[in-house]
Amino acid sequence: MSVEEQIKKYIASQPEPKISDIQALHNIILKLIPSCKLWFLDGKNNEKTRKGKREWLLH
Repeated sequence: MSVEEQIKKYIASQPEPKISDIQALHNIILKLIPSCKLWFLDGKNNEKTRKGKREWLLH
């Protein structure tokens, strides 16, 4: 599943009005920074996730 699909699935799984709020925030971010790298963290803390966070913070 792609990152975009994971994001859409997560947003759709939330109750209203949270869906609207998260979707609005997501749209604002994409509008402000259209070339941003999308990523989705599922809340699990594994080595790959920690490595990704470190790489992002270093850039």
